[in-house]
Amino acid sequence: MKENKSHPVIRRIMTHLASLTPKGRVIGKYIIQYPRKAVFMTTRELSEACDVSEATVVRFVTQLGYGGYGEFLQALRDFVDTGLTLQDRVDLPGM
Repeated sequence: MKENKSHPVIRRIMTHLASLTPKGRVIGKYIIQYPRKAVFMTTRELSEACDVSEATVVRFVTQLGYGGYGEFLQALRDFVDTGLTLQDRVDLPGM
């Protein structure tokens, strides 16, 4: 998958990165590095992957301006979908 830093969700994370708490930055960097993993994660799974609380994950998406985790995931799905080739889609977990 090609990395597209101009996509709105990635651009939003990168814009807010400096103003986030240290734990928020950990989440942001994880999502930028592993968007294809993060898009399938619940708040609990993402919090465990980043070693933060679920509340921190929820605060993170709120600080980015999303109405909730579901809205954030939809934006992330849009990013992941636009960057996937046919082979990438075939190789997705659970497919």
